[in-house]
Amino acid sequence: MPPDATPPIVVAIDGPAASGKSTTAKRVAATLGFRHVDSGSIYRAVTAATLRREPDPTQWTEALVLEAAQSVTLEPGAGTFYPRLDGAAVVEGSRERASGCGAVREATQRNHTDDKSGEWNPTEDQGCQS
Repeated sequence: MPPDATPPIVVAIDGPAASGKSTTAKRVAATLGFRHVDSGSIYRAVTAATLRREPDPTQWTEALVLEAAQSVTLEPGAGTFYPRLDGAAVVEGSRERASGCGAVREATQRNHTDDKSGEWNPTEDQGCQS
């Protein structure tokens, strides 16, 4: 980042499922004049991209998920960003399957840590359903 550039502002809201995180985040973003980023929609888009490459989640590797994620981009919209998969709008037809797949979340989050050790082998116990 150039020395005279303003660093980006990130506001993260965490909490249990159905606790109002998205509602709160959208209101905070609107109040501050920011765009809201729905991380769940990004995970679902990455899941869809990975399913295109390998339909069996038990065969997914961290490398495969991260490679598939490269085909996901975000398009700015009114107050939000919309995920696009290979340039096309993402249609969330199977939200339950995609959002329940912790394998994608684990792979993308692990990529941002220093701990790269160990084999990554998603199973149904991690929320992936075939």
